[in-house]
Amino acid sequence: MVPFELEIARKYLIPKKKQLSVSLIALMSVGVISLVVWLLLLFLSITEGIEKSWLSNLTSLNGPLRISPTPAYFHSYYYQIDSFASASQYTSKTIGEKLRSTVSDPYSPEEDWEIPAGIPSPDKDGSGTLKDPVKEAYAVLNRIKERHPDLSFQDYEISAAMMRLEILNSSSGKRPLPGAFQSSVLTQVSYLATVAGENPFLEKLVEPPTSADLAHLFYLAERSGDFPKGIAPLACHLKSCEMKPLFSKSAASVHLLPSALQTARALSDLKFTVAAEKELGWDELEISHVEVKRHFEEMPTTLPPWVFFIKQKGKDVLYLPGDAMGRQGILLPKSYQDSGVKVGDQGSFSFGARTASSVQEQRLPFFVAGFYDPGILAIGNRCALVSHDVLRTISSASHFAPLDRTSANGIQVWFPHLKEAPQIRDEIVSDFTRAGIAPYWKVTTFLEYDFAKDLLQQFQSDRYLFSLIGIMILAVGCSNIISLLVLLVTDKKKEIGISLAMGASPFSIATIFGLLGALMGLVSSLIGTGAALLTLHNIGKVVSFLSFLQGRDAFNPLFYGASLPHALSLGAAQFILIITPLLAFIAGLIPAIKACRMQPSAILREP
Repeated sequence: MVPFELEIARKYLIPKKKQLSVSLIALMSVGVISLVVWLLLLFLSITEGIEKSWLSNLTSLNGPLRISPTPAYFHSYYYQIDSFASASQYTSKTIGEKLRSTVSDPYSPEEDWEIPAGIPSPDKDGSGTLKDPVKEAYAVLNRIKERHPDLSFQDYEISAAMMRLEILNSSSGKRPLPGAFQSSVLTQVSYLATVAGENPFLEKLVEPPTSADLAHLFYLAERSGDFPKGIAPLACHLKSCEMKPLFSKSAASVHLLPSALQTARALSDLKFTVAAEKELGWDELEISHVEVKRHFEEMPTTLPPWVFFIKQKGKDVLYLPGDAMGRQGILLPKSYQDSGVKVGDQGSFSFGARTASSVQEQRLPFFVAGFYDPGILAIGNRCALVSHDVLRTISSASHFAPLDRTSANGIQVWFPHLKEAPQIRDEIVSDFTRAGIAPYWKVTTFLEYDFAKDLLQQFQSDRYLFSLIGIMILAVGCSNIISLLVLLVTDKKKEIGISLAMGASPFSIATIFGLLGALMGLVSSLIGTGAALLTLHNIGKVVSFLSFLQGRDAFNPLFYGASLPHALSLGAAQFILIITPLLAFIAGLIPAIKACRMQPSAILREP
């Protein structure tokens, strides 16, 4: 049974012809509150979506957890002894090399020089054996993996070099014509990081080859002077290639069959028949859609010229290809695509190598094997992902140290649920302590990364600030309800007087007008939420319209991604659906107090 207070409140909400002024004020109040709810939900939903997307990219690339060596690790006998042992080529080892080494202590008193006095004493366990912090750390992580099967981990290394990249810019879009390309050179200092093949989330960050990339590879094959050999990887790993006439208005398209490439000696040998049996050559077509093979069950005999994945132990492991000239493939941030860089472009890393008497410049050739999404990082748009062998070659010979040693080498840990980061960190620290290697390692979550902490705090500050401003604007919007209900109390005072005379309590009268305010707030919230859902569903069209008005991108893809988030924030919706009716109810208390203080005798005596 519906309480009579709620029934009367519902009756008062229905506009009457004789109450035009009251109805207009009600519509104005609902409209203002709905507008504020719409804007607040849009901002909170888009901000939360951007933050989630950014965090997803951050933790997919860098791992939710990072285990870094401490200064105690680098000052230890375990690390420094490699520089005095012939078995280690008198060179310090990285964490990955320490892991693969068969012995923890490479020093041999019979073969090596006497250890200098400044080297710390060995840290030994109870049996007198030198503690191996790296192998012990991996043993701990393997034990934790038994409790968390989705856990993955791999060592990483960071360095820097001068990158020189030759860019072949095409003036004809997707047509790989020799005369349509102009060469330019991009030279800049770039950070280099090892690509983590064990990273289960890296695949979603790697961009598949585009139609422009494939057209570029066709051109490079012909430019090499040995077209059959250059085209062989494409013929082996091309699933489908759809092409369309370049100068035709018709929608006719043709498919380039991989078998046709096996007998071609040049691009001009490729002929296609379209509608009305008209024969077109390669220079009269452009590639409109392409699909390539990127996943294999085992290592292919002929490597594709792009990044590929091989199924190992139930998961896809990323591999960077190499070519017959000894060049290694690398991954570049996708922002390089805006500069005209495509898969197949070639370049070299320059670095200074120490010799007995000087430092000489060395060059290590590479080619672009793909692009990845780095998210929003301070150095993300200048960091190339390379193989461990490439980075080891550069780091071991280079005299340039771009980062502190504690940041340039470590272990990254991945798992699917970011909320588990503090728990897994505590487990690792606890097990490290029991193993006696805690002083050698620092375990940090993604919330503590130096390059991410400021941005995360800025996200939170923006969200809190706009929420506070939104609540203040909502409070102002809800204050219109006070004017509406004051007019309604004045208009309904005779009904109020009769109700009081018939035994209605002042509390019931106050409840009626308080419910009126809450119901108006609820209706406004629902309208604003519906408008927000509609806007988010068509967010692409809204962004296109704003970009058209400004004559440029309204939201820079570098910071906001290819498209804005279009999912409604459930947390923001719950917050709005609670706070708005509550504020409207509070606004309705002022006229409610006025109504419950009326005296029935005074009201009924009025003419």
